[in-house]
Amino acid sequence: SGFDTGPIIAQVKIPFTNDLEISTLYQLSFWAEKKAFAAALKKNFKASKSQCGRKGLIYYSRKPQDREINFREPTLKLISKVRAFQNRNQGCLFRAGKNIYSVHAARILSNPFLCREMAHFPERVVAMSYEDGIVFRNNSDVIRFENIVSASGKIPVAGEKLKPPA
Repeated sequence: SGFDTGPIIAQVKIPFTNDLEISTLYQLSFWAEKKAFAAALKKNFKASKSQCGRKGLIYYSRKPQDREINFREPTLKLISKVRAFQNRNQGCLFRAGKNIYSVHAARILSNPFLCREMAHFPERVVAMSYEDGIVFRNNSDVIRFENIVSASGKIPVAGEKLKPPA
């Protein structure tokens, strides 16, 4: 037994699309919950099917360690994690220098000139720092973190090494 392991009473699927960010998905979940409750009530809350494990799904809980960025993870998993925690009151955590930062958006950059120039930079070191974001290499990909927040109100500076928060 555990969280989300019992029989399914009712279920409403919200299809994932790339334009759907976490805050909108969260709001849609209330609409889906209303539909699921109505369907469950019609069936007198009788279970309709059992849970079945599905390989390859990424599931994050609200545990603090789920928000921590591990820069050794594959790039797409890192981007997915940031997307999962992108709303303003969460974010994913990382360290640069002595500071811990929260990032709320991440994407892979593919500009050919940028990628050629970034090949000269070490992995997980800030190459560019501007506005509210940074650009760095990770697993040979060029990544931009945006909407970075810190207690000091500053963002990491060029040359700082990126690390997990712990």
